[in-house]
Amino acid sequence: MTDSKAPARPPQVTMAGWVTVVGSLFMLVNVFGVVSRLRSLDTRENVTDALSRDPLKGTGIDLEQALSLMHGTALVAGATAAAAAILGWFVLQRNHHARVALSVIALPLFFSGLVAGGFVSSMIAVSVVILWGRPARDWFNGVTPPERPQRVAPPEQGDAPWQAPTPPPEQGPRAFEGFGSKPVEQPGPVAQRPTPGAGRPREVVQACAFTWAMCGTAVLGLLMVLVGFALSPELVKEVYESDSRFAESDISLSALRTAAIVVSIVFALWSVAAMVVAWFAFRGAGWARILLIVSAAVAAAFSLATAISSPPMLVVTGVAVFTVVRLTQPPSVAWFAEKDRERREARR
Repeated sequence: MTDSKAPARPPQVTMAGWVTVVGSLFMLVNVFGVVSRLRSLDTRENVTDALSRDPLKGTGIDLEQALSLMHGTALVAGATAAAAAILGWFVLQRNHHARVALSVIALPLFFSGLVAGGFVSSMIAVSVVILWGRPARDWFNGVTPPERPQRVAPPEQGDAPWQAPTPPPEQGPRAFEGFGSKPVEQPGPVAQRPTPGAGRPREVVQACAFTWAMCGTAVLGLLMVLVGFALSPELVKEVYESDSRFAESDISLSALRTAAIVVSIVFALWSVAAMVVAWFAFRGAGWARILLIVSAAVAAAFSLATAISSPPMLVVTGVAVFTVVRLTQPPSVAWFAEKDRERREARR
């Protein structure tokens, strides 16, 4: 269902498609984690506590029924997430049926995704809505958007040698100045129109979109951790008592709480800074590209090191490596170099 003569893909579609693919894979990993921990003692205690309080109190649902319901919902979430990842890829290839099918499963994916957190499924639902915006509709229908008029820059010295125009042939004797007909005015030099710069490469759009999606998810998760620490001081105590390694290392409960808060704040600020740097890189700033590559490389190394104890961190590793690769590919390098050259010439 693709067309080689189709217009260029809008950035909105690129961002929505890749957010759908990456978000679905991330959600799939979360669902596997939920299912693996569903019958654990901690989960059973949490579900029992939730059933004993409003609004679930008095509904008549017992522990086994609640666990079975969560298991079924997790299976639906996993199936829809896997389908959304595949459909999101075909949406990027301008497949009309994939867009319709993705819109159909968006609603069950959103509600079933609540069992795995809810934020990722919300991002996917928003991305599906973006796929029905006007730029996306025009692209799927093969409609080329009207081009914006290019601003003509004044000619600069040394750009190209100027050739004087050929004077028109004279039809009779040249009139003396002040007598007879007015002499024919010679046309002035014609300014050459500069070649418009190349558009933003797809590699840059994808790298920035992945950075915004992953960092936004990280910021929201870390804020939820900080709010949980503030509203439920017993949360740190439960984590401390559930892992024997803390007791063996002689780390006090207060030290663990302080370290968790500091680490959460540092990573949240890092994520926000990466999102800001990605915006400058999206605008063509070369320094932002370098900083974003360094940030993604550090994130890839850190997440890979922590993936031994937390396998879902491999998603962060994949996104970080993808960002580094896309920003170091020739189209990205050439585009940033062109942007830097334009800025230097504008300051002259």
